[in-house]
Amino acid sequence: MRVPVKAAIVISARSLVVMAFAGFEYAAANHIPGATYDGVHSGGGTVLFRVSTSGSGVERFEMRDVPCGFSRVTIGIDFSPPSPIDQSHNFSHSGGGTQRPSFTGSFPIAGEAEGTLRYQQSNIPFVQPGCDSGILDWSTIEPPNCAGNLNGDGTTDGADLAEVFNCWGQADTAPNSVPEPVGLGWLGLGLTSLATRRQAKCATV
Repeated sequence: MRVPVKAAIVISARSLVVMAFAGFEYAAANHIPGATYDGVHSGGGTVLFRVSTSGSGVERFEMRDVPCGFSRVTIGIDFSPPSPIDQSHNFSHSGGGTQRPSFTGSFPIAGEAEGTLRYQQSNIPFVQPGCDSGILDWSTIEPPNCAGNLNGDGTTDGADLAEVFNCWGQADTAPNSVPEPVGLGWLGLGLTSLATRRQAKCATV
């Protein structure tokens, strides 16, 4: 016996509304809270950075394969608290010490980011040679990975809500009693299909 699951609309209405409003918030903010951005830089390597779940700043930035003298350098920086993203959607960092990675970044439109980076290294005899990569440009090459971006377009919005409805299904059997709202497995919402799509499109770093 197959039982329609219209009751699920009532049970999950709050989460669907929250998701819809979250899409408007993300689009308005240009940068996407919790998203990981991948990109390339003009020195022939790549960059990767992650925005904090609150959206307040960058919590990790990696510059990979940066040319510096006769070698290439890969370095990752973790920030706690996150390196701030200002109200104009800009962020930056200037490193100190004998190894000085620095970068700037901005979000010109939702789902895209660009900026500059530089790596400088002091000469320490018998330890490391001095070098300077010069200022390199970087930009993202694909939409960021984020938990709510179900359709892979880089923005959490109404289109992702449509993905939820596309996965809507029916239960194979009726429950003996109405479960708690968190126990939605019997409703047959096509969550397996939805989870598969999310796993394929929304990576976690």
